Amino acid sequence: MNKLKKFFSGRLFYSLAVGALVVAVAATGAMILNENKPSDGESQYLSLDESASQVVIESTNSMPAVGATIPATEAETKAVAAVPETTVPETTEAATEPVTEPESQAETEPKDPVENLSFSEETALQWPIQGEIIRDFSMDTTVFYATLNSYKVSPSILIQGAPDSEVKAAADAIVGEIGNNEEIGNYMVLKLGSGYELTYGQLKDIQVATGDMVYAGDLIAYLNEPTIYYSVEGCNLYFQMNKDGVPVDPLDYVQ
Repeated sequence: MNKLKKFFSGRLFYSLAVGALVVAVAATGAMILNENKPSDGESQYLSLDESASQVVIESTNSMPAVGATIPATEAETKAVAAVPETTVPETTEAATEPVTEPESQAETEPKDPVENLSFSEETALQWPIQGEIIRDFSMDTTVFYATLNSYKVSPSILIQGAPDSEVKAAADAIVGEIGNNEEIGNYMVLKLGSGYELTYGQLKDIQVATGDMVYAGDLIAYLNEPTIYYSVEGCNLYFQMNKDGVPVDPLDYVQ
């Protein structure tokens, strides 16, 4: 008995028990493998190969050939169409040079129309009004002024006339000035060109305006009543001629 107790309590017993357990597990595994073994001599390795080949064939059929065009989906087509085309501007190598206007197009001051007129000592004046000369031109000696009761030089001539008589242009001219002063009343200056000017005094109903072009014989005004400076002399036309601002005798030019 003591030997049996020692046997069951010793290491040998445990080793035999473990070995028996391993054998039992191995036998059970063998039985399971025999039940799952393919029948009719089929090989499970062959089945695995066939399945794999089917997978490879299906995958190959689903892939496009090399160089083939993959059709775009409808969404991709719309997205591409929505992108605006951009145009790259062409560039030129030539540099743009600034444009300069020719000197002939430069702004110039307007030309004085009087420069188109020409008057000289050979040019004759027409009588501005018909009548007697009641005071002569005199810049070298003094003459008597009846109304003023004094002697003075005379830069003009006085031509007697009736009130409302027509007063005409003595030459082609530009109306340079129209005004009024105490001595000769309403007056007008005609520019003849070449530095010559005519001054008409004691006028009314002037028919022209400053800047107008008038021609010899044109009606320019009517004769007015005399101012207080010529009340004794009576109604007359004050008629003065200047050359470059210096009075000259108009009778030297009248026909």
